[in-house]
Amino acid sequence: KAVLVANRQQYVAELEGLEPRIAQTLGIYWTPTRTAWFFLGDESPARTIEHEATHQLFAESRRTSPAAGSRHGMWALEAVACYMESLEEAPFGFTLGGRTAGRVPAARERLVDDGFFMPLRELCRLDRPTLQSDPRLPQIYSQLAGLADFFINGERGRYRDAFLTYLLKIYRGTADPHTLWELCGCTPEALDDSYRRSMIQP
Repeated sequence: KAVLVANRQQYVAELEGLEPRIAQTLGIYWTPTRTAWFFLGDESPARTIEHEATHQLFAESRRTSPAAGSRHGMWALEAVACYMESLEEAPFGFTLGGRTAGRVPAARERLVDDGFFMPLRELCRLDRPTLQSDPRLPQIYSQLAGLADFFINGERGRYRDAFLTYLLKIYRGTADPHTLWELCGCTPEALDDSYRRSMIQP
């Protein structure tokens, strides 16, 4: 189900009782009611729809836990939604992901120019409220886009299957804060280093 309201004012009025930070969003997928909400006048409607539709697709395409990401792992759910924002039409079909697509260039800028980086060990412990209330949220979301592209495409897809399995476990409610690096077969610090190296490369 998707709801499109007339303007941002109505969007905030309808949803602020459910999500106190709704005024800071351009769209939302509300898991308890399985409803995506948008408003007319959004400056980046395609990206917003791609992001929230990803949440909806993952939550509704199979049996999932209503508490997915509520205790930990929320970063990965947002990361894959940021990844889907990179969807672009091409002469031969569509492209998805890549170092120059979506928010990945911003992720590189945050890391290389600003020195911003949140370690995976910390990210994997974050629950939804903690992540969404972090004052560094724009920087974090940029990094999440970079991490998604790294886990899906980096090192010739070395960690792709592990990352997708991790996502599945989060949605099923069977993941722990340490599940990702157990699936990858290395420490979170090693993954941090690999990510940083991949982003620094020209």
